[in-house]
Amino acid sequence: MLACGFVRTGEQLVALRALQGVALALHLSSSVALVTRTLAQGRGRNFAFACLGLSQPLGFSFGLVLGGVLVETVGWRSGWFLYGGINLVLSGVGFWSLPKSEPLGTLHDVLQSVATKIDWLGTLLASAFMALLSYFLAIISTDVYRIKDASSIVLLSTSLVALPLFVGWMHLQVKRGLPALIPNAFWRNHSFTTICVTIALSNAVINSLELFASLFFQEVQHLSALSAAIRILPSVVVGAALNFTTGLVVHKIPAIWLVVITSVLTAISPLLMALIDPAWTYWTAAFFAQVLMPFSVDVLFTVGLIVVTETFSEDKQAVAGSVFNAASQFGNAMGLAVMQAISTLVSKQHAGSKPAEALLQGCKASFWAMFSFMVLCALIGGVGLRKAGKVGLKQE
Repeated sequence: MLACGFVRTGEQLVALRALQGVALALHLSSSVALVTRTLAQGRGRNFAFACLGLSQPLGFSFGLVLGGVLVETVGWRSGWFLYGGINLVLSGVGFWSLPKSEPLGTLHDVLQSVATKIDWLGTLLASAFMALLSYFLAIISTDVYRIKDASSIVLLSTSLVALPLFVGWMHLQVKRGLPALIPNAFWRNHSFTTICVTIALSNAVINSLELFASLFFQEVQHLSALSAAIRILPSVVVGAALNFTTGLVVHKIPAIWLVVITSVLTAISPLLMALIDPAWTYWTAAFFAQVLMPFSVDVLFTVGLIVVTETFSEDKQAVAGSVFNAASQFGNAMGLAVMQAISTLVSKQHAGSKPAEALLQGCKASFWAMFSFMVLCALIGGVGLRKAGKVGLKQE
């Protein structure tokens, strides 16, 4: 993060952001294992997962708000210095406070474990699928008509070929008794598969909705970045309160109702933004859209992490947690790309209008797409979790 404050080119920033993505993946999978290792099933673990689930949406929302303040005042580079310094401090705290791991052994033992206990080909195929598809979506988000370019067709085709190859390789590795990155048996668990799909859809909406709402405030209503950031604050406050509340009550309410009800509530948020009139005051619709925005993703994070720990044995929980996180991050990338593509396409269809009006129509089309995503999320949750019952119950 500190290095991001010194970049001079876009390529440098992309490379450093990729390293941050690796760090985030390692962080969440390790965090899931740490929580399950130190806390028994019950309210304490539920609350810990609620705090862990809070970290990503709260960090994103808080970063968006503080980013607006910094851009308006001291500049965007200061944000990287600030967050990089905070991470260095927290790293030091982690070295002091986290439980000590088992000895790794000699360097030869470590290298042998890396060579034999990691599914390298599976990692390559999975990474190729997600990276190429994400890059393809990023390309068409700038200009949807580039989908006809040869490079776009090659990217999409290669990513789609990598997926069945990955599934076949997982089957072969399990059959031979060798390490498999994500065994196909994971997906036969309906609750886990449902949670992964719904968190991808929900995360696609929440991050896109925050960015498009900020765009609406700044480019359509012509507010400053600071004013737009202040209008996003209600979602941060509600999200924090919701996570703590979920950790305390998740074991009392069936998972299906938690997921379906919160998905429906969040669906109202983009619906309000799709119907909004720029002349309306903030308190007419935008405020309620911000309040309802975080319900689904915040509850899903807590429920999803609990499902991971209750569904899989301790030795597989870190992998399952990583898959859950990958689904969330993939949903984020997919959502932003799809919504941007929709917005760009519709805005171009209104090119004869004033720029602000064309942008408004593009944003509204994206808001309608977000609404459909959340309706789909509620339907999938209702079907896939119908036998899940209550999660996070204390084990006697």
